[in-house]
Amino acid sequence: MNRRNNLVSSAMPAGTGLEHRSSFDANSLHALRSSASEPSLTDATKSGPQRKSKQQLKRPSNRSPSLLSGPSQPSAGAHYGRTRKLNTKASSDLSDCCSDTNNAVPSPSPHIVPPHGSLLTSTTVRKRHLPPFAEVDNKWKDLFLATVTHALYISAQPFQDFTVSTPIMRSQIQRAIDLVYPEAAYSVKARGDPILLLSYNRLCELRAKIASDAVDLVVKHVRSFSSTTESHEWLLWARRLNGPLYFEDPTPAYCLSQRGSAGFIEPSGKLKSQFILTLVEHYLQFSQSAISDTSSFQPMVGLFGLVMAALERAVYIVRADAQLVANAKKFSHDNYGDKVDMFVQVVQGVSVDRWRELIEICSQEQTESDDDNAGPEAVGGGADHYNMFAFESPKKRRV
Repeated sequence: MNRRNNLVSSAMPAGTGLEHRSSFDANSLHALRSSASEPSLTDATKSGPQRKSKQQLKRPSNRSPSLLSGPSQPSAGAHYGRTRKLNTKASSDLSDCCSDTNNAVPSPSPHIVPPHGSLLTSTTVRKRHLPPFAEVDNKWKDLFLATVTHALYISAQPFQDFTVSTPIMRSQIQRAIDLVYPEAAYSVKARGDPILLLSYNRLCELRAKIASDAVDLVVKHVRSFSSTTESHEWLLWARRLNGPLYFEDPTPAYCLSQRGSAGFIEPSGKLKSQFILTLVEHYLQFSQSAISDTSSFQPMVGLFGLVMAALERAVYIVRADAQLVANAKKFSHDNYGDKVDMFVQVVQGVSVDRWRELIEICSQEQTESDDDNAGPEAVGGGADHYNMFAFESPKKRRV
């Protein structure tokens, strides 16, 4: 399935200069994919949809370039085979919070016990503190971290469920141990447990990296405009819940009518924006080899909740000049936990068929290869968030 190819022409207000921006054609996309230059967000995300002619409705055969960039590294397998990579190797995208930078210990490593009377903490724990069984056959890196990451992705509370030294965190880690190391008969300790602490560090870094990559996406897109007037208009549009952050075909920027009133143009393609899918596609790599219960479908509500909250945060802390506002709040449970929970509740209302479609889109493509706080329908009201997908797709109605 080719997604991100339904590139639409501009629908920004007249006078901003955005209405003259044209979308990429298939040849342009092919040229971008073949070159070593770093692609930017397509012009499709700069503007809302217009009525398309029959010719325009024909999707190009090639997908648009990846929205994320990262360090140049050798490819790890077939992931992102035909796209620019955020990082080609999932395990190296996050700094190795679970390794020793000073003393490399061969696998399996000896179980190093901390000095008598002291307990390991999240700041003192190192990979060398793992029990011997953890690294046998490279299971820690290849299976265990992916399994813990998958647990985060499917959690309805991806912050609270993974707070260190809490009973629910211990139960999550214990379950992962039982799945990956069934022969170990290992019980997670309430305090000072190296497996729990290293897992906690890994997940904290992963959540922070999602927020950082969301900011990078928005900064890159803002820089693609020719003036701060244009980028300012786009940021105001992106703060709308029917805007380009969350929909493949968002409500046009010029449409200021409220939903339900005459003249309102419904968005379509919920959760299929290039912003969401690019981040999700990349972060699925970290859970690809997870051992999990396949007896029932488990939607990745935690991953989508984190991604959507991170994107919303990004369009508020990135200014029209592509700089960040001063004293931007850290992406943490205290600052953004309520937002994440809200978005999780939003996506929990998505049908199983839509979930399967979204994951299939991302999985297929992996294997292919200014600071205003207000604007039209500004993000912030909880009730608006909960109802952002509470409508029938206009595309579905036309069928």
